[in-house]
Amino acid sequence: MSLARFSLFILCVVVAVSTSPVSEVCPDEDDFLCISDGYSSCFPNSWKCDGEPDCDGNVDEQGCPPVVCDSDEFSCDNGCIPSAFVFDGDLDCYDGKDEATCPVQ
Repeated sequence: MSLARFSLFILCVVVAVSTSPVSEVCPDEDDFLCISDGYSSCFPNSWKCDGEPDCDGNVDEQGCPPVVCDSDEFSCDNGCIPSAFVFDGDLDCYDGKDEATCPVQ
């Protein structure tokens, strides 16, 4: 299972557990609030600007400082991945950029 798929699975579990009718605050002050489809979800502040969208409209990833990847990493719109993940047949970038220009073999 790729890292992106595993992260999506974990996100689904967290949302299923922490989704409630619309609230304007999170019970834990170390969380941030996302509202979508009439429900609110609380997520850890560490999930803001982490390269993985957690809220509808990716609002938790907006206004973040630019990500600078190391020389042995590939730059995706959602952060950095190891260069070894490029052209490996798995979409590791949310936009598929890591597989988009794959050379024909």
